[in-house]
Amino acid sequence: MTNAERRIENAARKLGYVVRVRDARESRSIYLTCEREDVALIVRVSDHAECYPPSRGARQVSVSPEELTATQAIAALKDPFSVGISLGPADLTDDQKEVLREQSARARSFKKKWQTLRSTLSAETFAQFRSHGGNRPAARKIAVEMGIGAGLAFSALTNGKRFQR
Repeated sequence: MTNAERRIENAARKLGYVVRVRDARESRSIYLTCEREDVALIVRVSDHAECYPPSRGARQVSVSPEELTATQAIAALKDPFSVGISLGPADLTDDQKEVLREQSARARSFKKKWQTLRSTLSAETFAQFRSHGGNRPAARKIAVEMGIGAGLAFSALTNGKRFQR
C-alpha cells in the first residue's frame, strides 16, 4: 500500500466511512470504496491517468500524477456531494456498433470452426500435442502438419483456449 492510499484510507475511516479495497491487477490501480450511510465515493489511486469512465451512478475521484493529489481526494471525502455522479460511458456510435457486430460474428464463426475441428481430432493427435508440451509451440507443430492456422489448432486442442502471444 502506498503512502497516498494509506493516508486516504485513514482519513476516510476518521470521517466515518467503511473502506473496502480492490486491486485491479491488470492496470495497477487501487480502488478504495468509501461508504457511509448517506453516500459512497470511490477513490482510484494509480500511477497513471484514468483510462475508463467510472460506472454509471458512481461518485469517483482519481489520484495520479496527472489528476488529483491525495490531499484533494481527502477534501472530496469531507464533501462527497461536491463530486459529480458519473453518467457512465457515452453511447456507442453506429460505426462502433457495426465493429462490435462484426467482431461478434467472427468470434462465433471461429468457435464453430474449432469445435468442428475438435470433434474430428484423433486420440493420437491429442497425445502428440501433450507429448510436445501441450502449449503454443506444440499446437504450431500440429497445425503445420494439418495445414491449418496455429490459433485454430490450439483452440481445438485445448477446448477453446485462446492462442495469445
